[in-house]
Amino acid sequence: MTSISTEQTQDHQKIREWVEKRGGVPAVLRTSQNASIGQLRIKFDRSEDHLDEIGWDEFFDAFDKNQLTFLYQEDF
Repeated sequence: MTSISTEQTQDHQKIREWVEKRGGVPAVLRTSQNASIGQLRIKFDRSEDHLDEIGWDEFFDAFDKNQLTFLYQEDF
């Protein structure tokens, strides 16, 4: 049985490459209509209407402001 390891990074370029390689885009789950930014997400399915696509600059501004770490699996 092969175990899948979870990696982590704060490197913007690595995150963007991982996401785009898998057909994803940066997105947000807004907590209210007035919220400037909500919970950051990666949107892989364009039909996920509950997620609003955002630009990479907005994504990384919120990512850095909140001192987040991106968790991912290379084999995904």
